[in-house]
Amino acid sequence: MMIRLIEYNTKLMQQHMTQHRTTKLLTILNFVLYSGHKNYQGPESIAEAFDDPEQYMASLKQKIVIKLAQETDDRILKDQKAALAEFVLVHSHYRDFYNLLDEKKFIIDLIYKSTYVDAAVVYMLTHETHEPE
Repeated sequence: MMIRLIEYNTKLMQQHMTQHRTTKLLTILNFVLYSGHKNYQGPESIAEAFDDPEQYMASLKQKIVIKLAQETDDRILKDQKAALAEFVLVHSHYRDFYNLLDEKKFIIDLIYKSTYVDAAVVYMLTHETHEPE
């Protein structure tokens, strides 16, 4: 049932954003009227439907945007497993990635540590080249 509530909420938010030409999400207060004769056995809140309700609630307050263009190479290196993918995205302004690899040879070492090496390499090979901004 909670998945259905989330789906309904998403549709309502999309409709609201379209009708009101806004990028702000609509606050929706949900409630369920249960008229069964047996005790209700399911979760009583959307948070309770998650395997870790506290983590879910905390995640709602966390910032989820990572401003890659403002990240330094040193800070990205601290991510270890995700560093290669981050470097590829941060330095996507290179005309081709060969120049990036030539200039920053330490990136080659990241290939051996990265969990996302496949995605990063595919991106480098298929990325449309353009002049740096």
